[in-house]
Amino acid sequence: MSFRLSLIVPLALAVACDAGSRGAGGLPLGDAAADGAPATPSQASDAGDASANAGDGAGSDAGADVYAGPFAPPDAPGPFAVDAHLGEVASADGALQADYFLPRGPGPYPVVFLRHGYTRGQRNLRGWGERLASHGFATALPSTRDSGSATIGQADLEAVVTFTLARARAAGSFLSGALDEARVVLGGHSSGGLAATLAAAGGHVPVAALVLLDTEAAPEGEAAAPKVLVPSVGAFAEPDTSPGALSCNEQGGGVRTAQALAGPVLVFRAKGASHCDLESETDALCAAACGSTSAARLAAFETYVTAFLQAEIRCDARARPWVDGTVLAGDARVQVLSQRGLGALCR
Repeated sequence: MSFRLSLIVPLALAVACDAGSRGAGGLPLGDAAADGAPATPSQASDAGDASANAGDGAGSDAGADVYAGPFAPPDAPGPFAVDAHLGEVASADGALQADYFLPRGPGPYPVVFLRHGYTRGQRNLRGWGERLASHGFATALPSTRDSGSATIGQADLEAVVTFTLARARAAGSFLSGALDEARVVLGGHSSGGLAATLAAAGGHVPVAALVLLDTEAAPEGEAAAPKVLVPSVGAFAEPDTSPGALSCNEQGGGVRTAQALAGPVLVFRAKGASHCDLESETDALCAAACGSTSAARLAAFETYVTAFLQAEIRCDARARPWVDGTVLAGDARVQVLSQRGLGALCR
């Protein structure tokens, strides 16, 4: 959410409920097959206990190994049980925290760092953490000092990435051996997406892919985007046409950043979506400021972001129809804005 808009939202809305229209675990309540959803290939999850199987393999370059482990279609919850570790210290100075969601079982797993927007919190993305971890992607939801400064947001994200990877290399941590440093994904919602773009371009932390959730429009993001060579996915709401600072997504200008990325990219919009549809779990504060939310629209975002990670980071051919094939092409809920170079690193 634009920090300028947040300043004019009545303070009384801050006590609104957290869950909105989402389930307690952050997953949509039954609307995944809502009107407009395409028919999908019949691909059942692998039989047996996915959690008993090893992760993706240590030290592999993104795309170098073809994944053939446990799989569930990206429009459904994944085959892995999930362990959550909330409010963990996530920086050397102790000033930052993160919520961690880990697939149960031996790793290492690709890891996604997904940062919330301005004035928001880790709780507003916990549904994403649960969802991605259930598909075999360790997920960290970092806090930030929330100053409104893009450079501070970048520095905070980089600090959490550095601290988390070091902790995964150390013995005796719940993260020990869980994370694949060759497959680090940076991402975020709104201003979190801007911070992730700057970090991906900055070269201070490893990055194998970028995930932008209705990212904030900013000149520094557009300037950094051509330096980002890794595969990226941009998931966007409809432009909020409110004038000036009243627009929650700067009239949809974040799309320009996503389309300026230099690497393989999928950029799409969920039709009718608001800025808050990309949060999971969202709340009444966001909805009052930026428009109503829908579990069905969240499900569309979850489906294609998950599919992108499955297909581009794990090179899982079973997810390919959702990324550049028949499922994506036939989904009336979404509009593809850019699509180029996908799958190149997996061939």
